[in-house]
Amino acid sequence: ETTGSQKAFLLSKRIAIISCLLIVVLLTVSSRTKSYPSSSLLGRHLEVTSLVRDDNAPGIALMLGFPYSGQTFIQRAIHQMTETSTATNYGSSMMRFEDGIVTPSTRNSIPVYEGFENGPFVFSDTLPLPHKGYILTRSFGAAFCKRCLADQYIRKDRVFFVESISGERLINGLEKSVRYSAGLVDKYIHIIRNPMSHIAARYVHERDVYE
Repeated sequence: ETTGSQKAFLLSKRIAIISCLLIVVLLTVSSRTKSYPSSSLLGRHLEVTSLVRDDNAPGIALMLGFPYSGQTFIQRAIHQMTETSTATNYGSSMMRFEDGIVTPSTRNSIPVYEGFENGPFVFSDTLPLPHKGYILTRSFGAAFCKRCLADQYIRKDRVFFVESISGERLINGLEKSVRYSAGLVDKYIHIIRNPMSHIAARYVHERDVYE
């Protein structure tokens, strides 16, 4: 017999899958509002990176959400369903295509756009970038620290905005804090999870790390 909590879990899972499908449709079908000069002669390398002024380059759709709010689930689904890469503000990690596991990167961060070394960065080094449309980009926003005092989780609007376009770049094994221009972002998506489920997920993760 299915309990109330099991039914709630199954319902939330179905809602997450439907939401993921809607995001995939948004990112792959939508056309960009920006118009850039044609750069067909500039030698864009689709399988590696892109020129920001390339008509075929994807726009940045910034996905904001605390760690364990469902970003990994959504990006894994997009990788598997579209066989194209998503992106991240945090170039020190990569998502493996075969199992969707996020692992520390062993190579220098790869920017989505050629010459934009401050990011965002590709989240897979084996998948091509999307053709036009948008590339979903992971950001944890601000105040997602694990051992902060209560008042440190509160951020003013400006600080939250700045930290949402900040991250880190991996260079020869060393992490460097970086920030890119807000002008690169075309769309914003805010991922919200039930706060109690979120607290439990972070607790379980931290417990497993220490055990």
